[in-house]
Amino acid sequence: MEWQTYLRELYNVHLKFCQLGDEKREELNRDADPHNVTPREIAIDDKYDAKFKEVQATLQTLYHRQADLQKRFGANPFAFQFSIVQTSRIQNANCALQRSPRYAPNDADDP
Repeated sequence: MEWQTYLRELYNVHLKFCQLGDEKREELNRDADPHNVTPREIAIDDKYDAKFKEVQATLQTLYHRQADLQKRFGANPFAFQFSIVQTSRIQNANCALQRSPRYAPNDADDP
């Protein structure tokens, strides 16, 4: 049960990284000047750098727990290898693509 809880926490941190990346891209798309680096762009970068560092610290704490939890699988090499596969899949998973509608749902021209 403790291992499943750990995997869920690891997945939640992964989702947080994805969410922050999406939010940063949205802000930059909205406020950035494609022809010049503006003070607003720098402020957005600084804001999200701080947020990413915070989540990175949480991830490091989780990694320390991972090592302790995986020691329990030491007697069973198959269980240990499976735990490595599980964490690797979460860590290397792609972020889901954000899909936004290209038209307003109540568009008068909607067939």
